[in-house]
Amino acid sequence: MTALLMVVVGLVTASPASAHHPLVSGVAVCDEETGLFDITWSIGNSERDKVMTYTTDRGFSGTVGAGAAPVTHTENDVKHGTYTMRVDASWPNGVTASKTATVKTPGYCEKPDVKVTPAGFDVQPPTCDTDGVGTIPSQPQGVSVTPEPGTYGPGTYDVVFTAQQGFVLDGNPSGTMTVLGATGYQSTNPEAPCYQPPEPETKVEPRSDRRSDCVDVERRTWEVVYEQDETTGDWVRTGIQNDSGWVHVRNLTLKEQVARGCIDVEGKQKKKKAEVSSPAAPAPASTPAPSGTASSVPTAVDAGI
Repeated sequence: MTALLMVVVGLVTASPASAHHPLVSGVAVCDEETGLFDITWSIGNSERDKVMTYTTDRGFSGTVGAGAAPVTHTENDVKHGTYTMRVDASWPNGVTASKTATVKTPGYCEKPDVKVTPAGFDVQPPTCDTDGVGTIPSQPQGVSVTPEPGTYGPGTYDVVFTAQQGFVLDGNPSGTMTVLGATGYQSTNPEAPCYQPPEPETKVEPRSDRRSDCVDVERRTWEVVYEQDETTGDWVRTGIQNDSGWVHVRNLTLKEQVARGCIDVEGKQKKKKAEVSSPAAPAPASTPAPSGTASSVPTAVDAGI
C-alpha cells in the first residue's frame, strides 16, 4: 500500500487589477518499492476564456487551455524534505501572474523489508559405526546464520538465523541442532538395530611335554584353545596357540647317560643322540574339553626338568 502525504502552500503574485492567476498544487506519494517519494505537481488556469502559458523553476513549461483541466508534472525518487515550485504565467491580454506552491513530506518513506526464507539446517542420523552429520547450508541474500554454514560432527549446536537490514525472515528455523555419534553395536537384542552376535566364550588349557636323547633334555609348551558352542553349550577345541617348540633345557649327566644305556660301565659311549624318551611331538592330539575355567598351571609338566 502506498502512503499519500501532501502539504500545499500557495503564494500568488499578480499584476494590478487582475484576478488572473495560475492554480498550483503538489502531492507527494511514497513509493514503497524504492523507499523514496514521487511528487506530482498540478498547474491550472484561472481563466475560462483565455489560454495560459507558463514556465516553472523546476524545469516544466507549457500551456493550459481556457477552462481546461490542470496539467501535471511528476518528479520521481525524491527524498524526504520540503519542496517548492514557482509558476510564472501569462495570458494573451498581457496579464502576468506568479504563484509558488510548497510540498512538505512529513515522516519518512521507507522501503519495506523484503521477505526471505532461510535454508534450515539438516541432520543425518548416525549408523552403527559412523557418526551423524549436521549440515548448515549457505543462506540466500539477506540471511545471516550462526554457526557459519558447513558440516558438523557429534555435538549440540544453537543455530540462529537473523535477517539483514532491509530483509525480514519468512519463517525462522532457528533451533538446537543435535548431532549424535555412532551408536555402536549391541549383542542383547537380535531384533534391534546394530545387533552383533557376542564373541564366543574362550578357554585356554596350558600343556607341556619333554623329550631327551643321550645328550639333551628338551621341553615344549603350548596352549589348547576351546570355544563354547552357543547352541549346545559344549566346549569345542578350536586350535592351539603359543607353541614354544622344542627348547633345550640341559644336558644329561653321566649318571643319566649310563642309566639310559647311552654309555657302558667302562665309560665308553655306546650311542649318540639315541632318543630314549618321548618322540618329538607334533601338534597336541585332541583333548577333551575342560570341565571348568582353565588353570594357568600346565597339566603335564615333568617336575624333574
